[in-house]
Amino acid sequence: MESHGLAGCIQVTARTYELLKHRYRFERRGPIHVKGKEEMVTYFLVAKRNDSADRLPSAGYTAPA
Repeated sequence: MESHGLAGCIQVTARTYELLKHRYRFERRGPIHVKGKEEMVTYFLVAKRNDSADRLPSAGYTAPA
């Protein structure tokens, strides 16, 4: 999963998403191919629920070239 991550973003598996979706907001990234495994659906952590002051970087973040 590390090789598919974006700088400044936290990417989690569907299992982690299911455990934390009530406490945090996520953006579905979609399926990625993970070495040694099948395709996995992943999510980007966006923000803590009910607290806009703790907003995390947008999953749409583009790293500088």
